[in-house]
Amino acid sequence: MAIKTNTNVKVDASAFLLHLKQFALVMGRDLGSVIKDQASKFCRDMVNYTPPFPEGSQGTPKDGDTLRAKRHGEDNIRNSVFKILRPIKYATAEEVADTHKENVFRLWAGGHGSTHRPKLTRWIKFQGKYSRGNDIKFIGAGDTVAIEQAHFKARDDAGHGRLKSYWRMKATPPMALVEKESDLLKYIKLRSQSVGRLKSTWYFASQKIGGTEKFPAWVTKAGAEIDAIAINQIDTPNLPSVTVGHKKGKKGMAQASERFIEISRNYRAYAMRNQMAYKLNKDKKTLWDISSIKMQAYFTHK
Repeated sequence: MAIKTNTNVKVDASAFLLHLKQFALVMGRDLGSVIKDQASKFCRDMVNYTPPFPEGSQGTPKDGDTLRAKRHGEDNIRNSVFKILRPIKYATAEEVADTHKENVFRLWAGGHGSTHRPKLTRWIKFQGKYSRGNDIKFIGAGDTVAIEQAHFKARDDAGHGRLKSYWRMKATPPMALVEKESDLLKYIKLRSQSVGRLKSTWYFASQKIGGTEKFPAWVTKAGAEIDAIAINQIDTPNLPSVTVGHKKGKKGMAQASERFIEISRNYRAYAMRNQMAYKLNKDKKTLWDISSIKMQAYFTHK
C-alpha cells in the first residue's frame, strides 16, 4: 500500500515546524540545512504571490514570476499615470477651464490652431462657459518632480500601491494637465524599472541567508535589498532558525499579505510531504516509520 500526502491541508507555524523536523529525520538531513533550504524556497514562492500578477488574474497568486506579470506591472504604471495626468493637447475645454489659469488656456488654444477662435477669445468668457467647478493643476514642461509627486499622492500604500478608489472612477477628472507628453513618457520609463521591486525583496532575503534558489532576472534587478529581512541562526544549538521577511510588511504586500504567506507555507509543507512519501514508498516503509504520531495525520494509505 502506497503512502500519499493529504492535499489542501492548512498548517500553522507549529505544524510547519513539525514538518521541518520530520522532513530532516525521514530524508536523513541536518535540521539546520533543511530550514535554510525551505526558507529559500519560501522566498522563491513569494515571488509568485507578490504583485504584480499577469493580466486577468485579479489578484490570484499565480504566475507572478512570469514576463506576463512584468508586462502587466508596466502596463499598470502607464495606465495609472495617464489616468491622473493628461497631456494638455488631449485635454477637453472643461478640463482647461478648471485649471483656472489663463496661460494654460492660451497654451491649449494655441495647440489647437489659434488663440482667437470664436467664443474662445476672452479667458473669462471661456472659463464661465466651460468650468465645472473642479480644481485641476497644471504641470509645466520638465517638471518631472511634480509628476512623481502627483503619481505617489494618487496611490495607496504611501505611493506604492494601486490608484486610490477616487482616481479609479471613470468620471473622475485628471489631477493635472501636463504641458509635455514626453515628460510623462520619460517618467513612465523610469518607474517601469521598479516593476518587481516588491518581489526582489524576497530574492535578496534568500541571498542573505545563503539560499540557492534561482529567481527571474527581472526580479533580481528591481533592487529592493534595503527592505529584505534575513536572519540566519541555523548554527544555534538545539534550535536552529532562519527568519526571512519584508520590512514593508502589509504595505509592501498590499492587503493580501497574510493570505499569501499562508498559501506559501501550506505549499512548502505539501512539497515536503510529497518528498517524504516518495522516499518512504521507495524504501518500502510504512507510516509507523514516521516517529511522530501527529505527523502521521498528514498522510494516508492508498
